[in-house]
Amino acid sequence: MSREPPASPPVVYGLGGTGKSTLALHFAHRNRERYNPVWWISADSPVSVTSGLAELAGRLDSSGHLMAKTSAEAAAWAIGWLQAHDGWLLVLDDADSPRSLESVLGPLAGGRHLITSRRATGGHRVARPLPLALLPPDAALDLLMQVINPGDDSDRTVLERLAAELGYLPLALEQAAAYIRYTAITPAAYLDRLRRYPARMFAASADS
Repeated sequence: MSREPPASPPVVYGLGGTGKSTLALHFAHRNRERYNPVWWISADSPVSVTSGLAELAGRLDSSGHLMAKTSAEAAAWAIGWLQAHDGWLLVLDDADSPRSLESVLGPLAGGRHLITSRRATGGHRVARPLPLALLPPDAALDLLMQVINPGDDSDRTVLERLAAELGYLPLALEQAAAYIRYTAITPAAYLDRLRRYPARMFAASADS
């Protein structure tokens, strides 16, 4: 993203829970002074993309002069605005297929796109693939320890098993660690609950 201009927009892909959307959010937040506007669009379907562009049109047309009657008309207006300006950032999150975004990516060259997707294939013609892997076991263990009880490695063996049980997925690890700390249960108790009631524990959060 630091290259000027990029050869093609990056698409960060990986399994659900690897933190693709979180990474994109951090990038957008850290560069909010660099790009204007910064706009987040759910890209899981063509309808979602159209809706997101229509909402952008409404935000850009603060004076209320836009007379679009449909979401498609408003989306077309937004694309026209983006074509005429530069310095913006569109985050297209959770794209079902990067190729489905060709109609958006193609005519817009004055700003930047950042795409996230669970699909590793189907977008090489329109985007530059950037894989986001699972955490290495040591990093996963460190994440759990830092959130639950920094400096205390008495539960190291149990936490190693917990990290493996959670598949080294960053978001799952963070959620589990926050739950353990908030509820003050032991890592062993959490691991036991996870194995007996996986659906319930995967849905649990620190404030539930």
